[in-house]
Amino acid sequence: LLIAYIHALFQPGVWYLAWQEETFLYQQSDGSFSGSDLYGEYHLRIVPAEEEVDLTFSVNDTSKEYRVVTNESSDEVEIYENGILAFEGIRVALGDGNYLLQDKKGDSDEGMIIVSGNQSPSEEDLFPSYSQLYHWAVMEDCEIRGNPAILLLILFFGVVLVLDIVFPDLFFTLRYRLAVDGGEPSDFYRMSQKISRVVLVIGILVCMILGFTKG
Repeated sequence: LLIAYIHALFQPGVWYLAWQEETFLYQQSDGSFSGSDLYGEYHLRIVPAEEEVDLTFSVNDTSKEYRVVTNESSDEVEIYENGILAFEGIRVALGDGNYLLQDKKGDSDEGMIIVSGNQSPSEEDLFPSYSQLYHWAVMEDCEIRGNPAILLLILFFGVVLVLDIVFPDLFFTLRYRLAVDGGEPSDFYRMSQKISRVVLVIGILVCMILGFTKG
């Protein structure tokens, strides 16, 4: 199970923010990316070329063709949607390889989405922003599905749990050896020990779930 979990944790792909929901698109054998959520199925294909990148993004059965044109000597960016110029502006670095695109007026293409009640997105709402397209166009490596840092916390909880089960008096001895001479754990300590084991197991399960959230 641990091997299967680690394998799933390191699956390559890209993260996509669709309607305020982070969705992971897994890399396929042909180099494309696919994933789904409650609102739709997504498919992404990236074809790099010199100073431009062609992208195809599909939501369910609807596809759009994009062409991201960059200029190595400046921050200027042009994005064509289905052959028509849809964005012309500059990139603004946000750190960690992320960028925000601004048009010539200084406005960002990523606005805040306000959702009321049980409002569901239209198919058009599920297509990526131009900033997201640019991020995919310039990324050098794929992302991974999970957050590897959470493995350290899982390992810590696991080691504590195993030691407590194999050596049930270990932590009692380490804590009270200087205050107790020949004493033994009380029934209350044993009951608390069992509860702590359950808490550790729950902690491990929670960490495993959190490991699949975007880090």
